[in-house]
Amino acid sequence: MLLEEMPEVAFNDSAMPGYRIAPSCSEYGGVRQSWLVVESQARKEADLKQLEKRLIKKLSVAQSELRQLLNQEFACSKDSEKLHKGSVLSCPYTNWLISRLRR
Repeated sequence: MLLEEMPEVAFNDSAMPGYRIAPSCSEYGGVRQSWLVVESQARKEADLKQLEKRLIKKLSVAQSELRQLLNQEFACSKDSEKLHKGSVLSCPYTNWLISRLRR
């Protein structure tokens, strides 16, 4: 079972503040395995902060590429599409990220 598939109610507070635990079972090669999943609030916040930094950097690169594309003249639409496909702007998350950071 993936962590994303674990329901929120499966986690219980642990004796250590800032940590939650959840039991999980899986089977591999016909052998049943028991796991204890530990979630740390501090680790989660640090991971989100790193993700935010990476996304902001990608946004900066995308904005720079967009400025360059807007100042460039193309002979036809196919030329512009070729250049766009090779840029950060073609990333599926770029438009979503730009819209989220503008709010």
